[in-house]
Amino acid sequence: MNTEENKTTRKNVAILLEKDYERPFRLIHGLLSHPGVQERCAFRNFTLFEARHEDIFSEDWKPDGMIVCYDEKKELWLKDLDIPVVNLIGSDDGHHPSVGTDYRLSSKAAVEHFDTLNYKNLLFVETMGIDPALRMDQYLGPMCEERHIKFSVTTMPDALTTKDIGQLGEICPDLDKAIEETLKNDSTLGIYTRHDLRGRLIVDYLTRKGIDIPGTVGVLGCFDCVDAKLCDPPLSSVMLRDMEIGARGIAKLERLMAGEAAEPKHEKIPPRGVRVRGSTLGQSKGEMEILRARSIIRDRAKDGITVDMLVDELNISRSTFEKYFIALTGHSPAQEIRQVRTDWARELLLTTDLPMTQLAPLIGFKDRRAFIVFFKREAGMTPAAFRKMNKR
Repeated sequence: MNTEENKTTRKNVAILLEKDYERPFRLIHGLLSHPGVQERCAFRNFTLFEARHEDIFSEDWKPDGMIVCYDEKKELWLKDLDIPVVNLIGSDDGHHPSVGTDYRLSSKAAVEHFDTLNYKNLLFVETMGIDPALRMDQYLGPMCEERHIKFSVTTMPDALTTKDIGQLGEICPDLDKAIEETLKNDSTLGIYTRHDLRGRLIVDYLTRKGIDIPGTVGVLGCFDCVDAKLCDPPLSSVMLRDMEIGARGIAKLERLMAGEAAEPKHEKIPPRGVRVRGSTLGQSKGEMEILRARSIIRDRAKDGITVDMLVDELNISRSTFEKYFIALTGHSPAQEIRQVRTDWARELLLTTDLPMTQLAPLIGFKDRRAFIVFFKREAGMTPAAFRKMNKR
């Protein structure tokens, strides 16, 4: 097929995501990682603001399908579209097919994290006006009750910025109330927020008030974005599988554009776990061992370190170590080692032209064949395919 013929067969896909925070770009990166998708589809991206206020599609470019990430119950116009649409917000009853985060499992990761660290109370700070079907307190409440953690929920507007830090107590009186009760009872409070920016604002507010973080109050965000890393102390955060969500979303849309069924209609993807940082991690022996273990993994996973080597170095039983590691992070140390090695392999594939025989030892493999098998299992494609797809 010649180039002109290929162009006529490509599907036009509109991506309707916001651009004012980090997560949409990870979803797009995942979408573009789907093998061969840019040979089959031509993409243009738009924002919700543009879609609300102007005709975003020109006469010479009409979409055959659309990827969105919005609350359908607020954006009713999405239901009127006569083209296939896939929503990247997890749903059980959305009008359009969806691929999104499993909120029950992300809630479970948060509760288990605070429970392991022995926090006695949990305050969830939800987004004001969110679709009730997407609220996570429906999962958090029963999970806390099972673990004898006192649970409460409050809401905040979604458009707060750093200029609002000084007024957080007025904006959300329940926040001050929970802190006062914690101090009065000489207890501990875990605060879980819908996203990292809100978590960072709360940490800054608590720091101004002189609250001990994480000794008295621990704060956990979600998305593991730049706000978590810039926070002081750094913000622990629930990590989502945005790359996988994006890739599965475009795969589902391609099936729909081809006239095929998209079963299951709604897919839910579990979180990767918790990225543990200083906003929840204290100074107990067990917590410091996990922190040290993760540092060792980051430094030496590419050298082929194993879980057995880790527990020998830490002088701790493997069963105790794995149980505590999973409770704190939501995944096993073996999974973390594989993830770090995979991330390092991706970086080398994108930034060097080394052949597989030279690249494999840099990631801890004795031969290229073992590396190729590992990478294909973890990344879903061969190293050569990954390099070809992403080096443009």
